Amino acid sequence: MNLYRKFVDGLVMNGYNNLTEGSNGVMFSPSYEMSGIRTAVKIMVLSLIVFIVLLPIDTAVLFIWLFLCAYVYKTAVESKMNNGYPYLEVGSVLGLFINYLIMIPIAVVVYFVFSGGYRYLADLADLNQMEGFIVRVSILFIAWTLYMFLFRDDKWDNRNKEWPDEFIAQDQEIKKEKKEKMEKNGSYGDFVNSLSEKFTLPKDIKDVEQIKDPVISKKRLENFIEWANTVSNNDRRKSNLVNSINENNNLEITIPELSVSITKFNKEDDALDIDFLDESNPSIYMIVDANGTNHYELSDNRKWITAINNSNVTYDVCDDIYGEYGWTEFDSYDEEFYLKEGDFRIPDDMVGYGANYSDDPQTLYCVQEVYFWEKDININGGKFRFKKGDKEHLITLLIASYKPSLLKRIKEGLR
Repeated sequence: MNLYRKFVDGLVMNGYNNLTEGSNGVMFSPSYEMSGIRTAVKIMVLSLIVFIVLLPIDTAVLFIWLFLCAYVYKTAVESKMNNGYPYLEVGSVLGLFINYLIMIPIAVVVYFVFSGGYRYLADLADLNQMEGFIVRVSILFIAWTLYMFLFRDDKWDNRNKEWPDEFIAQDQEIKKEKKEKMEKNGSYGDFVNSLSEKFTLPKDIKDVEQIKDPVISKKRLENFIEWANTVSNNDRRKSNLVNSINENNNLEITIPELSVSITKFNKEDDALDIDFLDESNPSIYMIVDANGTNHYELSDNRKWITAINNSNVTYDVCDDIYGEYGWTEFDSYDEEFYLKEGDFRIPDDMVGYGANYSDDPQTLYCVQEVYFWEKDININGGKFRFKKGDKEHLITLLIASYKPSLLKRIKEGLR
């Protein structure tokens, strides 16, 4: 029994031990089952034994195929141990299924080779059925014994003896953490009472019908005129703003391609298992925070005003500004879980797994930020650079580009 355990433990753990030798960079957390590797090894061993016992019966081909499939699974898991993946993934189901199908003709070929060879040798030695069985089993046992004592890599035998103790300690630590969480959170009601952070929507989410030009009050106009006179002599601004405004009777402003960061917040119903609660499937939802930065060039200054002046908007507003689906490429995603009972946020360390089942996620709102200070803006032929804190002044100028009455008041103040 000890020899068999050494044999199996070697096949299960030696690959992992080699990868971790002198390095802690393996993106794989070991366990007794090693994500199915131990089960795959047992299937390989059992399939090989049954194949030898059944040979030359045609049913034996099934066990050669099982052996090959288990080997494919074992290899797929081991390939994920040290290739930079933060999660243990054995490949897509489709990929494994295709490999299993490929193993069918290979299993058939292997069966006919071994079956034909065995029949030839049995006829040559004039063996009856029982004698052939004894010979096959004896050869298998001798091959295994030679492997164990002559060819097997015993480098990691001592390390493999330590793993079971570490797995036991690991399980005890998990049980301890679970017990501590149960004592800390108590019943489901205690758990709910322990939550404090709630999800609330911003109050200033604008829909298309709510988008309006900001009112340019007397105070805001005075602030703009004072600012324009101050920055017009600043060489870092590229050009004299007062001269550019007074250059023509009209005010032509051309904004180049700008970077716009858009974050979309989706709400999706979800299922969550919190194993230390007396209610295993509380009613929850998931907020998906998707963020992306793209570059846009808009010919309509009114749309730039909407983008710059309205941070929190609906899905329809983004469609209206950037074109339908022209803003839905995202670079990063973040997820947070909330309890529907009071919309409380569930801390990350309490989240076991989320199994999303929402077919129709709801877009709550979008957050947009325009990086207009990165590039020079053409004002009546002169290039002028705005700074990040100049948002209100840029909006005032953009409104003046299509409101002659406001432009007239600005020019009167600049004289």
